[in-house]
Amino acid sequence: MLQLLRRQLSSYNLIPDEDEHSIQIEVTIHQRDFLTCAEHVPVYPPIPSPPTTGLIELLEAKHMNALDPRKSRRALFDKTSKSCLPIGSVLEVETWDDYPANTTYQSFSGHMIAVRRRGIDTAFRLRTVLGRIGVEQLYRLFSPNIKAIRVLHRGAVRGRPYKKAKLYFTREVGTRNTLGGVESVVRKARAAEAQAKAEQELMLARKGKASPVSETKPKPKNKK
Repeated sequence: MLQLLRRQLSSYNLIPDEDEHSIQIEVTIHQRDFLTCAEHVPVYPPIPSPPTTGLIELLEAKHMNALDPRKSRRALFDKTSKSCLPIGSVLEVETWDDYPANTTYQSFSGHMIAVRRRGIDTAFRLRTVLGRIGVEQLYRLFSPNIKAIRVLHRGAVRGRPYKKAKLYFTREVGTRNTLGGVESVVRKARAAEAQAKAEQELMLARKGKASPVSETKPKPKNKK
């Protein structure tokens, strides 16, 4: 604005007055209007933003309740929950191959090296080593393709909890921080599940009740 005023003043006709220290400025009608407008430029306050209606939050809550009605998945990654998983835990995720038919599925197990908490866009990354090759998989927590999430080991496998929220430094090969495969953890978890199932069936047999698995199996026909 100041530079614009200087340009306008440079175009004025300066007429010397009778007094040596005074100068008359001959201003045209257009230049006079410009000076008046320049002196009284209105400054308006910024327009306030419209209030949010919370529609997006309501839609996200609706979809999360539909995809996770029992809130079991949210409890695994909610920091305020007691069952929140620490970083470095070993998880097994089963995903459907032919959604929405849901006839076949596959599983993937690995160390949880990163978690991204963004409401309905919450995601976590698993890493394992297969044949000396590091393999990573990113899963969306509320994805309908996920059949089940199983916790095979809570916390770091080596015993000490990690201080960092992201374990990307474990990708480096040949260091003490390198994470290997999870085959041994999966075998131990399978053995523990089989032992717990056998103990449950034994307890039901002592009480004279059939196990849920045996009730679903058809009874063999007696041969005559």
